[in-house]
Amino acid sequence: MGRFGEVKSLFITTGLVSGLFAALAWSQLPQPPSPVYGDAERQAVRFMSAGKLPSNPHLQGTTRRPPDEADRRHAEEIVLQLRAALKKYKDYRVAEQEGYRPFLPGAELPLHHFTNDRFSLIGSLWFRPSKPASLIYKKTKQGYELLGALFTASQFATAAELDRRVPLSVARWHAHRNICMPPQSDSPGVDWTQFGFEGAIATEQDCAGAGGTFYPQMFGWMLRVYPFEKSQEKIWAH
Repeated sequence: MGRFGEVKSLFITTGLVSGLFAALAWSQLPQPPSPVYGDAERQAVRFMSAGKLPSNPHLQGTTRRPPDEADRRHAEEIVLQLRAALKKYKDYRVAEQEGYRPFLPGAELPLHHFTNDRFSLIGSLWFRPSKPASLIYKKTKQGYELLGALFTASQFATAAELDRRVPLSVARWHAHRNICMPPQSDSPGVDWTQFGFEGAIATEQDCAGAGGTFYPQMFGWMLRVYPFEKSQEKIWAH
């Protein structure tokens, strides 16, 4: 069962309250019309696993606000909480035992995301520095080296809401926008130079002309944090 199917299953099998969480989080996920979009999911993971996110029409970042002392203190508190919470996850097997699962564990990626579905769902409602949606690892000969974490927020979150979670004077949240997914019939031989997270198609009109399905935004807002780095610039690297 793919990631989309797992979230749907969670919605069906949990109770009313958990169902509400799942519904809110489900609204953040791309909802392709067919399971054949496995290639798109893999491309999304590869795109988000880049060491530094590229600049293109599909990536939108929040506007950096002027420096503020209260914001700086708030951000430092977040880093301290996150750093303490992540120490045990330096052993990736502990992370797996606590519900973090790797995307494409066999793939050659610059970075690997281990995601906790439950924390992702709850994160759409509340920001908890000690419970990131994903852990960011680098593959090593011995296993995985923990680098940082990724937080998510609802795709409907306003700049003010994102700022309350992590100050926009310190960090930049990002979102994946204007994504054109290919027609189902083209799945075996998709031209990813045109479709997907790095494709040339970036408007609804062009997407319709190519027979694709247009998504104004895929996933919620995201923020990477590297709490073991020494400088603020590297801790909040985009």
